[in-house]
Amino acid sequence: MMDPEKRRTLVVELVSLAAQGKLTLDTEAVFPLSEIQDAVKAALIPGRKGKVLLRP
Repeated sequence: MMDPEKRRTLVVELVSLAAQGKLTLDTEAVFPLSEIQDAVKAALIPGRKGKVLLRP
């Protein structure tokens, strides 16, 4: 298990990088919540190159 102080330091660093726009994730597709079934199907496709996201 990671030392709590080390974990806190890493979380602070990650939040800072995200706030600066330096931390990004590849996105495969974005679906409205009304298309959740299609989103789940897309998420199950092998070899995806990014995240499948839902938006309200």
